[in-house]
Amino acid sequence: MSKARSFLLKVQESNKVSNEEVYSMVQKIHRNHDDFAEGDLGKRLDKYDYYELKDIAVSDLDLDEWDVKDYLVDKLIEEIRKNPSYPPIVVGKDMSIIDGIHRANALSELGHKTIKAYVGIK
Repeated sequence: MSKARSFLLKVQESNKVSNEEVYSMVQKIHRNHDDFAEGDLGKRLDKYDYYELKDIAVSDLDLDEWDVKDYLVDKLIEEIRKNPSYPPIVVGKDMSIIDGIHRANALSELGHKTIKAYVGIK
């Protein structure tokens, strides 16, 4: 393998994280166990063995895919205005939102054209 190809593979894999890492991040965000049980969040996360961190276009997302609570979006808007860093959302290969519908809506309302997201890969 050429040095250039080897370097490219390392760069590509540097954004790749395990299902366990993403699952842990989501658990820290959703402290309420009902989020996992009622919404099948754990099952949806487990569809993918790995995730890749990418910038994705907000226009590629269905921001009404899940029940969106306006008060949570408003709260996140204020939090993001104070501290612009946010946990990436999690999406499947088809760009369906697995976790982060409220973050995605808040970022959209703030005018973001792209969002950091963990995209599921098999």
